[in-house]
Parts: sequence; structure tokens; C-alpha cells
Amino acid sequence: MEEEQDDMKRKVTDTQCDLLELRDAHAKLRSANEKLRKDRERLETEKEAQLRKELEMKRVRLEREKIMDELIVRLSTAQEAPPARSYGSSSVGQNQLKPAEVLHYLSNIKSLVEPEDISSRERKKGNFKRASSLGL
Repeated sequence: MEEEQDDMKRKVTDTQCDLLELRDAHAKLRSANEKLRKDRERLETEKEAQLRKELEMKRVRLEREKIMDELIVRLSTAQEAPPARSYGSSSVGQNQLKPAEVLHYLSNIKSLVEPEDISSRERKKGNFKRASSLGL
């Protein structure tokens, strides 16, 4: 009878140790799962930001090309057409491109801004997060 009780106590102790090991393993798995979930969310956010940046860059490039094409067409038509001359006055022909128009096209091209680099935005956010976690 005593042997059976000792044997049962040993089995209970072993089972309790197994239960503690399972709890520890479960806690480790939960924390690893949480870390992976956060990493996945971060990567998805970065992917979406990269896609937005690429679309914006494409839009800016297309806008620049459109402005440049328009400028080229205007310059080529101005170059092909002979200047209209009237004696006694210095009138400019209808097809000639005025310097002010060229400047306007060039300033439009220059005003198109490339999207900001994502990595610098993320660095700024990271610095803010670190500062806020320090209570600054």
C-alpha cells in the first residue's frame, strides 16, 4: 500500500513537472507568435507604403514627361515656322514660343516633387517612438 502511494506521489510530481514545462513552452510559443504577427503587420505596412511611393513616383514621372512633350512640341513648331515680320514693328509670330512660356514649363517641371524616401520616414518614426518611450 505504501509502495502504491509513493508510486502515485511520484506520478503526480512528474505530471506537475510536465504541466509546468507545457506552460513554459506555451508561453514561449505565444510570445513568438505575437512577435511574428507584429513583424507581419510591419512588413505589410511597409509594403503598402512602398506601393504608394512607387505609384506617386510614376505619376510624377508621367506628369514630367507630359510637360516635357508639350514643351518639345511647342519648341519644334516655333522652330519650324518662319517668324512673322512686319516692317517697322517687332511683332512675334503666332507659333513662336515666348521665353516666359519656356520658363513657365520649366518651373512646372521643377515644381514636381519626388515622393520622400520611405526609409527616412521610418527612421523619423522610429526616433519618435524611442523618444516617446523614454518619456521625452
